[in-house]
Amino acid sequence: MTAVVLQARLDSARLPEKALLLLDGKPLVFRAMESLNRIGVDLRILACPEDSEASFAPLAASAGFQIHTGPKEDVLERFCQAIRRFSIKRVIRATGDNPFVFPDAAKAINGEAVS
Repeated sequence: MTAVVLQARLDSARLPEKALLLLDGKPLVFRAMESLNRIGVDLRILACPEDSEASFAPLAASAGFQIHTGPKEDVLERFCQAIRRFSIKRVIRATGDNPFVFPDAAKAINGEAVS
């Protein structure tokens, strides 16, 4: 199984809640999910800390992403938990505060034709 795991959080020290800032009327994290939806994978997951779930769950659901929550202070463990939970064999990692996701590179790595 190949999956996209999108990491997101709300407690940035420099710009709190930046993943929820609007870009053309929609949150940055949603814009990232829109871009990632252009990659042909088996599963799309939004991995976030437990305390962010209420803010992210509706966005994840509307973009077709599963949500996985994990430890707030251990980003790597949260990522690894998502991989184990969904039995992922191949993973494409992205971050939810980057609205400029370019799926073409992931498509090439995933063996898809890039148009």
